[in-house]
Parts: sequence; structure tokens; C-alpha cells
Amino acid sequence: MRTNQHARTLVAVALMTLSGYQTTGNAADGTNETLYVTWPPIEPDKAIAAWLIKTFVSPGARFVFVERGTAVTEGIPFDIPGSKFIRDQRRCTSEAIIGSFNIQDEKATRLAALARQIEIAYWAASFTEAENSLIIKIGATSAATTNYEDGLTQAIKLVDEWPQ
Repeated sequence: MRTNQHARTLVAVALMTLSGYQTTGNAADGTNETLYVTWPPIEPDKAIAAWLIKTFVSPGARFVFVERGTAVTEGIPFDIPGSKFIRDQRRCTSEAIIGSFNIQDEKATRLAALARQIEIAYWAASFTEAENSLIIKIGATSAATTNYEDGLTQAIKLVDEWPQ
């Protein structure tokens, strides 16, 4: 898996460089500190997407929140209008990341399916106890935080520990 992670990191950095995005660190050793930018609040799809980025794309990724409606001038926007990684009528943000980086992992697929149910087909969703618990915990983390970056770090840990 480590080799695939390195390959995905190199592809991600190459695409970002060609697109004019800024990264720091050494992509070859998987420590690049790519900046990802989003708007509040912290929701399950955003937390799962951030976990996917940290786990499979850029282990050193940093996440910054800017005020809703603010144009992103540096970093890679995600889960905001106009970004490559966003929910649309066909897929959620997590699925956009999985597709863009060809992530093939059972847990990632299950989490993206959960995010899809929440974002696109909530009215028809049927959550397991473990899924419902994760949704509630991420919501509580978001509600309790005054610092979105810290809150997202906590939410990423919840996703990483799932299922319990």
C-alpha cells in the first residue's frame, strides 16, 4: 500500500503543480504539506473527504477554513463551489476524491457510500448503528468547536477509528 500511496502523492503533486497550486515538503517521501481550503461547517462528507486526503493522497495535508463565500486564492479548494472535489447531483465530495485519485480501499469505499447517503439520498438512507454513531459524533464535534481546523482534526480521528 505504501508504494501506491507514494504514486498517488506524486500524481497529486504533479497535477497541483501544473494547476498552479502550492505545496511544501517532499512528495517523494509522502510528507508534502499540501494546503486544502474549505468553508465551515464540519459535516460527515467533509470529514470523510479530509480523512481520505490524509490517508491516501497527502499524509502531511493541512486544512484551513475560510469564511463562507470567500474566494480561495491559495491551496486546493475542496467541498466548496467551483472546486474539483465537491458534491454534485451524481456524487459526494468523498466520491470525487476517490475517483480523482483512484483510491481502492474497502473502508474508504464504505465511508464514501455513507457520505453519499447523507449528501445525496438522505431521504432513502438506512444507517447502521455504527454509521449513525459516526454521524452524531461528527455533528457534535462540529457543534462544540470554536476552531474549525481543530474540530476537523478531531473529526478525522473519529473517521480513522471507525468502525469501532
